[in-house]
Amino acid sequence: MAYCEKLTLKNFRGISNLEYVPKKVNLIVGPNNVGKTSLIDAVYFAHTGESPPFSNFPPSSNLRLHSDYASIESGEHKYLYYDDPKKMSKEDYSVFQKKLNQKVTEFFNRYVELSDKTESTDMPINQIEKYFVDTKKVCATKFDGHIKVGPHYGDLSNASKEIHEIIRKVWPNIEGTGKGDRSSVLFYRAIEVFFEDLEEPVAEKDKIRYISPPEEIYEGFRFKPRRARELENFIKESGILPQFERLIEDNVVYSNKDIIPLLAHGSGFIRLLQMLSEIREAANGIAIVEEPENHLHPGYQRLFVEQILSMSRKHSIQIFVTSHSCDLVEELANQAKRSSSVQISRINKNEETHEVYNYSPKEALGVMKDLTIDLRGF
Repeated sequence: MAYCEKLTLKNFRGISNLEYVPKKVNLIVGPNNVGKTSLIDAVYFAHTGESPPFSNFPPSSNLRLHSDYASIESGEHKYLYYDDPKKMSKEDYSVFQKKLNQKVTEFFNRYVELSDKTESTDMPINQIEKYFVDTKKVCATKFDGHIKVGPHYGDLSNASKEIHEIIRKVWPNIEGTGKGDRSSVLFYRAIEVFFEDLEEPVAEKDKIRYISPPEEIYEGFRFKPRRARELENFIKESGILPQFERLIEDNVVYSNKDIIPLLAHGSGFIRLLQMLSEIREAANGIAIVEEPENHLHPGYQRLFVEQILSMSRKHSIQIFVTSHSCDLVEELANQAKRSSSVQISRINKNEETHEVYNYSPKEALGVMKDLTIDLRGF
């Protein structure tokens, strides 16, 4: 069972130093641009060593300006990011160089295979390695002692011209097929190796689910058959669909025998089922939910709060939620006012520093006006 008991951030994105001690169910609030997403993304980094799914942040943005490295710690887990691998310790940089050599060698193996070159030649691996490091086209991460080579997204594509020049010293006639610059085609197909993990996982990752607002609410939602009974019970107990009888594949069956496709229902209903289904998959782990109020009527937000409190208890899930909704804050504070395992946190940003103010649900009720002003901005 993997929980985050204490999170320590240093030089991560816009945050210089921050300590955060969460509970079992956590609601994180505050205005835009104060670090709410950075905080929940840090939970994901700390327990997987990877960027959250669908993250729009390039790797270099994870490092605070003018810093040598970014650090995230949670219990026994530690994640480090280096924009410039030369800033690593001597021992770690030696490991990084060996892994970079593996990447570059595989790059050339693919390049040779794609170009149909059969003659033996000395491949300029050392020159390419030096170029990657000196021009900061690659970055380094270290997660629980495991070092990885990663690309600076976009920078590798921009590096094609320089790398072509190095390759042409070995194969001056690699291009000229009559179909454009063939070396460019070979480059983009071979460079994919830098986006792949050539190694076997060194350890089993913690179970963690990251649920962000979908770009298209009706796109790609399919509940898992084994969860159908739980979703059916929720729908019946909550009364959100009158005359509801059962779920069959991608359809909703009603007591009057009507069968209506699931995706023909309202966006709020679908969004609520999506989130609850994903949270349930985090049993004995961590669930992160970003802005669940999107598409949800205040009445559905009340149901959402009821369910996360219930699911956290029944299925041992630590839950992190970010929100701009005053309704959601008030619902959680009222429904959990006697709970010691629920926390409402407000993030403040003052010039270069970030501060987290933690409240029990009962305390939150006492400062609800301040929380409301903080969220609404007036």
